[in-house]
Amino acid sequence: MTEKITVQVTEEDIKGGLRESCHACPIALALKRLGYERPTVDGVAIDLDTLTTIPSPDVVNDFVIAFDKGDKVKPFAFDLEIPRG
Repeated sequence: MTEKITVQVTEEDIKGGLRESCHACPIALALKRLGYERPTVDGVAIDLDTLTTIPSPDVVNDFVIAFDKGDKVKPFAFDLEIPRG
């Protein structure tokens, strides 16, 4: 069983995010706003906690690469299927 969530990466997340930081990038900040305490985001996977790892969608990978390079990025949203039960 899975639960679909939509993650909204805002302009505030982008401004407050740190480049090359898997714990403080804009996507991690957006996940923290959704209640995940210590999310980790990289180009391969999103770790929501010690037991839940989800493959990163392509749009997340593309964003991380662009953000880390210093390219201008825009707010966006993406869906994740979270395993439950």
